[in-house]
Amino acid sequence: MTTFSDTLSGILGWISIATWVVVYSPQIYENFSLKSGEGLSIALLSFGSSYTLCDTVLLIQIYYYRWLKTGTLSRGEVHLDGDTGEVTPLLTPVLVYKNRKRTSLKRHVLEYVGMVLCLIVAGVVAWAISTKIQGIDSRPEEVVEWKSQLMGYTSAMLYVGSRIPQILKNFKTHCHGLSPGLFIFGIMGNLTYALSICVSSMEMDHMIANASWLAGRKI
Repeated sequence: MTTFSDTLSGILGWISIATWVVVYSPQIYENFSLKSGEGLSIALLSFGSSYTLCDTVLLIQIYYYRWLKTGTLSRGEVHLDGDTGEVTPLLTPVLVYKNRKRTSLKRHVLEYVGMVLCLIVAGVVAWAISTKIQGIDSRPEEVVEWKSQLMGYTSAMLYVGSRIPQILKNFKTHCHGLSPGLFIFGIMGNLTYALSICVSSMEMDHMIANASWLAGRKI
């Protein structure tokens, strides 16, 4: 018989999946808009590469915009003002970034609230479709197997460790070039994933079997 905890756990799990599907989208768009990927630490993408395709796109953006910027500076391109004859340098990524960020704080808050609500709806819809097709299975017997635990704790260490270079980089860049959506969606995805495990059961064997995954998501 399906319990409320099973239903809630399934919904939270699907919301987490929906969130992680789009987690890098705001940062990819931010890099494209700024024509720069310098806000991200390469170590963050290299060691925390849970989503290879998205990480590859971000790495390509970083090195492509570095190459593009280097090529532009080496050519010494300038824009000539026909009326005054003054030489005006091309807009730098910093100026482009400042121009883009002149929108109001209220608009940004509404945008992110709207996106979060859309992800919740998407997760609920995905759960409903999955339930209709496959039904809800009862929680299987917990098995603590050393290979799975080793992979889980290795994943947790890489995931948490990859954040340290980004934190150090943020002290230098003052978070310039980073999209808040990357971290909002990341926190939401981790939180819903951890809650889906805890809501399912708080029994000791269940918590021990999932301890590595909880550590990687909650730290």
